[in-house]
Amino acid sequence: MAWVNAQPGPGYIKASIMANSADKSVPVEQIRFVIHASHGDMAVPIEADGRLTVPINGDLITNNPVVEFTQHVKLSVSIVSSAPAQQSFDYGLLLTMADNYFDVVSRQDFLPSEFKYLRVKGLAIEPMSGEALDVVSTCGLRIKRDGTNYILPYDKDTDRGCHIALSRMPKSLTLSFKRF
Repeated sequence: MAWVNAQPGPGYIKASIMANSADKSVPVEQIRFVIHASHGDMAVPIEADGRLTVPINGDLITNNPVVEFTQHVKLSVSIVSSAPAQQSFDYGLLLTMADNYFDVVSRQDFLPSEFKYLRVKGLAIEPMSGEALDVVSTCGLRIKRDGTNYILPYDKDTDRGCHIALSRMPKSLTLSFKRF
């Protein structure tokens, strides 16, 4: 299995993998995933539904460790770029998250090409359940609604120092992509 080949940096990227045994008679509970890291073996827990989250950190990236499943598995990969929820931030957060995502994904030989050719829509700001948000920016950005989320539009030419303030603490801040 190929490994996530990225540079150590902000922890915005999370790679989630769904693992199911290639042999349908083998339950997920019997599958083990181990990273043979330089500082010792790391067992990565596999949830009952087959989901596991691969840690992305400098040591694992730099040393490109061998990874092992105890069973022959079928995998599906999901990569998400999200920042800790915060009520106030600079536009540079969105630009850094987008740059970080494309830097990490561009190095992945094992990923389908769809991951590499996505276009960033913006930063999806998910409010707490049932709450409305007011969003103010110092550079006049217009926030759009997408279902229950607010989308801070992506524009690589927007000043990194443009300040964004939310009226309430959001539930999450996640990079949002345009569909093909």
